[in-house]
Amino acid sequence: MSLLPDAVCWHEGMQLLPQHFQLQGLRAEALVAHFAQACNPWFWGVTRVEFDPSALSAGLVRLLNLQATLPDGLPVNLQAGVGPMLELDVSEAIDATDNATVTVYLAVSPLWRAGQLLPLKGRLQSVVGDALPDLTSGEYPESITVWRPNPRLCTQLNKADSVCLPLLRIRKEGGGFLALPYTPPTPCLLPESVVGRRVAGLCARAREKCMFLAGRLRQAQQAGNQDDSMEIRRQLTALWARLPEVEGLLNSRVATPQALYGSLLGLTGAWSALDPLAGVPAFTPLDFLELQRGYETVLDWLEKTLELIRAGYRSLAFERNEQSFSIQLPDDQPSQRLVIGLRMPNGASEQAASEWLSGAIIASQPHIPLLSRQRMSGLSHQAMSRNEQVAYGVGDDTRLFVVTAEGQWFDGQLPLLIAAPASRLASSPWQVVLFVAQASESA
Repeated sequence: MSLLPDAVCWHEGMQLLPQHFQLQGLRAEALVAHFAQACNPWFWGVTRVEFDPSALSAGLVRLLNLQATLPDGLPVNLQAGVGPMLELDVSEAIDATDNATVTVYLAVSPLWRAGQLLPLKGRLQSVVGDALPDLTSGEYPESITVWRPNPRLCTQLNKADSVCLPLLRIRKEGGGFLALPYTPPTPCLLPESVVGRRVAGLCARAREKCMFLAGRLRQAQQAGNQDDSMEIRRQLTALWARLPEVEGLLNSRVATPQALYGSLLGLTGAWSALDPLAGVPAFTPLDFLELQRGYETVLDWLEKTLELIRAGYRSLAFERNEQSFSIQLPDDQPSQRLVIGLRMPNGASEQAASEWLSGAIIASQPHIPLLSRQRMSGLSHQAMSRNEQVAYGVGDDTRLFVVTAEGQWFDGQLPLLIAAPASRLASSPWQVVLFVAQASESA
């Protein structure tokens, strides 16, 4: 609570009034909220919420189930069939916005306004409760009039100075209404939540990569390849360093949003070893009102970094002609990162493969004649870094390169051509292959 009611000065012979007990009760509630916030500023939020999906598609937000704590510490527990139905038609509110999107809030009247306590009626509603017996003897049941929360639903257009808790975002599209991806403030992120499922999926994929790399490490050790063994060990160390911490925290079912977010930030630091030159961006602080957006930024980076380790791929051979290699790409996207392998004759060095590709012309087929006349090389390329190479597990005769396929010399719908250098070099590849991620890997 924003303000703390004064303590009642009890004394012998005082005349007792309802205000004495009201003030004492409000102070006790305010102290609980005060200490809860001191322990965890994000103690409030939604624990459980369920909407009527059929009503939602028609623009009517109808609450079926809700367990939440408002920012001032007021607990709210709503169930369908118990008490009045809580619903809100958002059609007019959406029409009044510029982007046809509204945020729906659970709201109650404030306890304080301008430093003064307000009457409880409006914030709470008085109802006659069930008959309650004397708790000492268990006899003499009597009905007692009690206060219960009196919440309502509203949008950002009419919440005024109410104490509010955001529940969902809804947008009007094509004449219908659609709930947007949104995670309301919550004191605890469970594994089955939207964010929890994504974190669990990331951890599962990381374990799969670790199992794959462990197999590659055994192969490298058996072959006596010390360079690959060292690189794979480094990758395994990076992947495992903080992974059990994230898994354990999520599966404890008491993970606070800030604690889980901090563990994921630690995971980004550990996984930066997979691409040391790229480093780690400065992620924005987590916003309690925008949990999903904050988590998505970190999880997107982690998923992208994890993709550097290819645990599954297939190779497609280029068709060899007299002076070129060509292939019809399986993907027609206008911008692609292509991994190609040059299979060189026995004894050919990595430098020889690099010199051959540097002298070649790489472009979509129709552009080759023009590039040849202008003595241009077409699409840019670079040798693949060692930390990526070890995940492909190719033979010693295969040299891996990354081609950046985009721009005026590339069309994904046309065959890709690698024209051999005009000057004959000592070593040239006997085959060129394209490495494509398996469907499960690219998903």
